[in-house]
Amino acid sequence: MRASEIISITVLIFTLNFSLFTFSSSAQVLDIPRNSDSTFYRVEFALNNPQKCYYLFLEYDSLETLPDMSALSNLRGIAFRHCTRMNFNQAISKLSVLPNLEYFEISISALPKLPGSISTLSHLQTLNLKANSLQILPEEISDCASLKNIILPYNSSLRLEELFSRLGKLKTLEHLDLSGNQFRILPDAIGDLSNLKKLDLGSNYFVQLPTSISSCTSLEEIDLSNCLALDFKQACTVLSKISTLKKINISSSNIKELPESLGTIISLENIDASGNSLISLPNSIGKLTNLKILNIGSENRSLTGTTIEKFPSSFANCISMQTLILRGNFLTTLPDLSKMKNLEELDVSWCGMGELPSYIKSLTGLTYLRAAHNYFQVLPEWIGELQYLKVLELDGNFFPNRTVPHLLKLPESIGNLKNLEVLTLDDQIIKVLPESIIQLTSLKALHLRNNALIVLPEDFGNFSQLEILDLKANDLKTLPESFNSLKNLQQLNLSFNPNIDVIQMMGAVQHLTQLKRLDISFIPISKTYLSEFKKALPTTTIFSKTNADLNFQPDKTVDEQK
Repeated sequence: MRASEIISITVLIFTLNFSLFTFSSSAQVLDIPRNSDSTFYRVEFALNNPQKCYYLFLEYDSLETLPDMSALSNLRGIAFRHCTRMNFNQAISKLSVLPNLEYFEISISALPKLPGSISTLSHLQTLNLKANSLQILPEEISDCASLKNIILPYNSSLRLEELFSRLGKLKTLEHLDLSGNQFRILPDAIGDLSNLKKLDLGSNYFVQLPTSISSCTSLEEIDLSNCLALDFKQACTVLSKISTLKKINISSSNIKELPESLGTIISLENIDASGNSLISLPNSIGKLTNLKILNIGSENRSLTGTTIEKFPSSFANCISMQTLILRGNFLTTLPDLSKMKNLEELDVSWCGMGELPSYIKSLTGLTYLRAAHNYFQVLPEWIGELQYLKVLELDGNFFPNRTVPHLLKLPESIGNLKNLEVLTLDDQIIKVLPESIIQLTSLKALHLRNNALIVLPEDFGNFSQLEILDLKANDLKTLPESFNSLKNLQQLNLSFNPNIDVIQMMGAVQHLTQLKRLDISFIPISKTYLSEFKKALPTTTIFSKTNADLNFQPDKTVDEQK
């Protein structure tokens, strides 16, 4: 996993937990937090710690009934997952006395019918019934006066006409998930959900959207991902009548061209059209002047899935753009983005590019530049002008044949990126780092795997904030004396540096007592030295694999090797 991905995931988890644990009246519980001290996994443990239990997650539990739950006055959410033996009518009766219960889940439990007593959960805001055998919701669902979110994916036996008739009476409903249900048609009654803000219809088989959906006048987000039969041109025509629509997801829907009618949904701020086989963008896209996020990327690393070679000139009019993901498009040159002064994130990885256009230096607000796996031989000096960059990804292509273009060196201006936190340069053939690189004192993650480094700058210890350092598969002989100043370093990979001075390396690393993970695999080191190393770093997980650990025997079958 890339350091940038780790940081992004960490930020995501923090954001999710913050929203879950903010005990204000406006916060909604949308799922059970799995790694929290306030989440319990057994009923008896929860009852023994009633004041600490805010969430209860029961998975594959053999309980058939619940005991008295009234002591759990702080309980905000409960999930029954794979609980096929539970008497849910009795369970709801026991839970109805709880004053703060907002989230209720019965998922993957072969539930054929939801008890009408669900209406006794008077504070319920989110009802998750994913992957059951439901045909209909009880009439009493309309009495759930606080219910805002209903999650119903993978209930393919649902009777839609009756379902929407009952949901239409639920005036508090804001989010409805009907994804993965194999629906071939949507009823006109969907238009009765006038307060709906988010609608997930992904992974269904319908061809058209009913025109009545334009009556969902509060709708802000719609998910139509993996709807392979959908006539997206017709869908755009219908959706253009919803003036509140901000986000649309049409990812992985086998779409080759976006229709001109897309430009009529002028309220759009976010379009996810990733994972398709697009060959062009409509001229009308320039009308989407509110568009902030556009993802037309692809994870197809062979560069054969998406081939938008030329962008319409009107694309430059999307001046509100903040995030643009073009990943996996085979581009000879980038479209003109010089007017997009609000652009913060640009992903042009796997685009077959030979150079970065010079106008990128005018995008002074750029924070994330992902341009890995292209064919750069030179990184321009102006890269140092992107003063707000936090993440710069410039990994090369891993090919033993060095005739494939790679970066040989970095410009001195790289040191001007004072705010840079993540720099990835894996799979290039860089031999020497510029002295200016030590000026990147905000750096938290540095990836230099599979290069040709022989030596590191003497002042390498200046990276005082560095947490992750990957130097795998280089040709280092020694580490600089300042290396032991990396007091925040938590993960270090020195594996596959066979010529490194083991004793000197141990001296440089053994004082980094905060290390959590150290990889020195395939470095010749005696058992005695390794034992001493482990004593010096007792809290560090040390990996030291050798050829003896490789058990591959090509002359034997898999069964024989076992």
